[in-house]
Amino acid sequence: MPISSGMQRAGFVNGDVFIKMRSATALYKQSLNRLRNSNIDVISSELNDCLLAKDCNTFWKCLKNKFGMSNSSSTHAVNGNTDNALIAESFADYFSRVCTPNCAVQNTKLYDIFVRKFEHYVGADMAVDVNSQTVHEIISKLRPGKAPSGDGIMNEHLLYCDPIISLILARLFKAMLCHSYVPQSFGLGIVIPLLKGINLDKSYFLSITFYL
Repeated sequence: MPISSGMQRAGFVNGDVFIKMRSATALYKQSLNRLRNSNIDVISSELNDCLLAKDCNTFWKCLKNKFGMSNSSSTHAVNGNTDNALIAESFADYFSRVCTPNCAVQNTKLYDIFVRKFEHYVGADMAVDVNSQTVHEIISKLRPGKAPSGDGIMNEHLLYCDPIISLILARLFKAMLCHSYVPQSFGLGIVIPLLKGINLDKSYFLSITFYL
């Protein structure tokens, strides 16, 4: 039972001792909160500096030290494989087959129907004006310190390069809309497997894709 509750039940709720005790308790809690917040700020700053410097090793060391994470990690086997390369190939094969048609004959039939209809398809007129000013405003809102894309381009490249990049990108986007064409590289991504249970069979993993 807390001391303050015991003193209240005993009737000591108005004396100097009780007032000083309540004041000391409040001051103690405030000090703990300040210490906790300062530690969080220090940890956040250190981790942020590591990320900005692209220092992955120091980042993980700092994270493990601050949060008491063990350096020893148990070896996990996915479908009996413990080799990282084999596990990656196994996931690549599994997730690629997710988008494979169940019936090749039916897929061909539906594809032919789509092609015949698409030949006579006329889309709605799109009065989309992509100008350099709009592109410049979007670029200015990009946040630094983010991971680069697959081609190594980072937000900082766009933020700090010559302003003519806005005009070049605006022309690129206009050409894409005009010709109804999107480069294949715009569809590349990295698949991250997420375990949805305790079974390490690959069929128990979900996938999320970060587009490059």
